Amino acid sequence: MTDPTLFIWSIIALGFAATFGWRMAGLLIARHVNPDSLFMTWINAAAHAMVAGVMVIILIHPSGALADTALTFRLLSFALALGCMIITRILWLSILVGISSFALFQIIIIQYI
Repeated sequence: MTDPTLFIWSIIALGFAATFGWRMAGLLIARHVNPDSLFMTWINAAAHAMVAGVMVIILIHPSGALADTALTFRLLSFALALGCMIITRILWLSILVGISSFALFQIIIIQYI
């Protein structure tokens, strides 16, 4: 029988080793890449598209406790946070607006329904 602690630490070590090589390669290559190049513009667009895709999945098809919430409130909170981000360009404030509005919507639903 194997020790569960050893198994957990070996999984963590393997995860670290798998990502460390790519991070180190990125550090070594980064100084030779022009940040304004077409390639870096494409990388930036691909990263933004991946984040947007994850956001849509979380908003439209959530799992766990979020799946029990109303789609309307998730979308409305997202719209408020996005509007705040477009207007203020302050990320922490936009996150706070999104989380706070979602919490308020949930409190209103619990109290009145």
